Amino acid sequence: MKVAIIPQYNNNYNYKYNARYFGRNNSNVVFGADFFNKKALKVAQERVKHLEAKNASLETHNKVLEELLKKLQIPGLVGTKDVIEKLLDDLKKQFSKDNEEFFGLDKYKSYIAEKLAEPLSYDPMVPVFNRIEDRKPLSFAKVFKYKEAPEPTSVKKATSTISLVNKLFKDGFISFDYTNETSKIIKNSKAYIKGKEFGLNENLPTDMTKKYGKRVGWSDEKIARDLLQNFYDAHGHSLEGTKIEITTVGKKYKVRISGLSEYEHENIQYIGAGDKDNDLYNAGGFGEGTKILSAVLLANEKTEKVTFSSVNWSIDYRLNNNTDNAIIMRQLNKLEEPTKGNFVEFETTDLNLVRKIIEARNYFYHPENPDFKDLTFENEHWGFKILPKDEGGNLYMTQRFEYETNGSWEDPLDEIVLIFKRRPQDAKLLGKNRDRINLKSSELVEIIEKDFANTMTDEELANAILNFEPMWNLKNNRKIDESMAYKVFKALVKVASGRFINFDFENKKYASLHFSLNPEIWDIVKNLGYELVNTEMYYMGVDSVNNIYKKTRKHIPIKPNETEKKKLILLEEGIALLAEDKKMAERINLEEARKPRFIFDAKEAKEENTIAESVNENKVYKGHWVDRKALNNKDFYYLLATWLHEITHKYGGDGTNEFGYKLTDVMGLELESLMNEPERLEKLRYLRSVFNKL
Repeated sequence: MKVAIIPQYNNNYNYKYNARYFGRNNSNVVFGADFFNKKALKVAQERVKHLEAKNASLETHNKVLEELLKKLQIPGLVGTKDVIEKLLDDLKKQFSKDNEEFFGLDKYKSYIAEKLAEPLSYDPMVPVFNRIEDRKPLSFAKVFKYKEAPEPTSVKKATSTISLVNKLFKDGFISFDYTNETSKIIKNSKAYIKGKEFGLNENLPTDMTKKYGKRVGWSDEKIARDLLQNFYDAHGHSLEGTKIEITTVGKKYKVRISGLSEYEHENIQYIGAGDKDNDLYNAGGFGEGTKILSAVLLANEKTEKVTFSSVNWSIDYRLNNNTDNAIIMRQLNKLEEPTKGNFVEFETTDLNLVRKIIEARNYFYHPENPDFKDLTFENEHWGFKILPKDEGGNLYMTQRFEYETNGSWEDPLDEIVLIFKRRPQDAKLLGKNRDRINLKSSELVEIIEKDFANTMTDEELANAILNFEPMWNLKNNRKIDESMAYKVFKALVKVASGRFINFDFENKKYASLHFSLNPEIWDIVKNLGYELVNTEMYYMGVDSVNNIYKKTRKHIPIKPNETEKKKLILLEEGIALLAEDKKMAERINLEEARKPRFIFDAKEAKEENTIAESVNENKVYKGHWVDRKALNNKDFYYLLATWLHEITHKYGGDGTNEFGYKLTDVMGLELESLMNEPERLEKLRYLRSVFNKL
């Protein structure tokens, strides 16, 4: 017997095996070789050995044939049709048996028979899968795992101002000492005066008047804040290194604020002489706050002198007379005994101002300020703390700011503390104005969207949004309001959506309140196990109630008949065969091959052009739908390719580069696998033969 290894193809470009009888003394066996690489050659060589072992059997067939021909007295191959067909049939059976033994098909056939005899796991009442709308290209999305948000906690309030004022009345003295070993200190050799400076010991007029001080009209909160502002800037943007002392002196209150840093007297002697303008983290920056502060204190007629000092100098500010036209005077003095660092000191009869100075210690960061503890999010640029419902929080833009209207300094923000550690990069977002002490909600939203949210990493942004769960999860029938916390949440979602951030909610089923909510539709979706979330989560990948309802109506699973059940099983086994390849397992694995598959009626759903549709949730393949007509009329290989197509949609939607490249990759790997392993190809052929007979 002669054996030839020859590749042959049918019209579908599938390899085939042929056996033909050519003569009494010359048996030729022709079968298709799958490829010509080393592995294929090895497989072919093994089969040659197998066929040679069957040579004796074939010789026996030859002899039988010769005897039959002699009996029929038919020369050569001339004979009756039924005899020839019987002989060829015998040969086909022999080669079929050889193939089954060689590829182990006998065991595989038994396995498939058992699978087809088992009941199909298919529940037509299973909760309907939701699908990605318009094949949303999830390959662009950055997907983060859902983590349940902790319950918001309240800000632990500082000791009340009333109790501190009562202590002042009782003891005649209170102090707040924030100096410690870690305090940042600015040393300045130029701070020392030599005794020959211009105006030393002279009472000289400034360019400010009492009228100007009254016209500025700063509130007590603004005065108190500006008193501490320089100490905050001078100690590394913290009140660490600062000490506040208030003493009763008869009917007056002596206020002394001291710090460890040093500065030159020119900084407060002339308007615009400051040096903080370029640092966005500084609370000050115009070089005029100290001078105007002195004018305002003197103009209210409750303070007679304001003293500023650093190391070996001091400057006193006074009015030159008691009239409304009085000029504010200044005098530079040299101290006999240098002081450590610097201080500002004055006496006042204004108890309300004293109260505001006590409160102003928490207008800035320091280790004991409760607003800066246990923040929900914080980086070097900004931070915030989500508060329980109906609680208020404070606003900081390097220092305490008012919110919306004048007078709203204490807890004006609904359900959030907002801390901006610097001014915006774009000065237009804040506006440069020395009296700018309040911000509107619209301005805050713009500042967050255009600046501060962009300082967050994708992970920080995702975690921050998840921490707003008490606001976006409406399970407690929470009313969607326009609190400042909610506005911050919306601003973060807008930025996250632009970065294609999505969430993997795993076993949680959420439906977003996108557009209006029909109670009847919501009842249907709710009965499918969904929880309602607010509109913003739609942009984080949560489908809307209305969309889920439409898909539910469109894709109610059809209960398959017995033939359809078997076809689904055979297709599943086909995918499982392909997924056995180690290289393929990186793209499509056995777990995905066993995912649920449901039949729907494309015609009934008015989607005649839809043959199949995958179910993907955050780049994870969950199963897919297949049209009943396609299942019953399309070829096994066609449906198998469709199945691969749908699984590959986990990488992206139709038309995306990611999906196209991955699909090409998957198909290429399958061809390589089938070329390398003829056994798998034979098993697929068997599945197809069973499928097409159904």
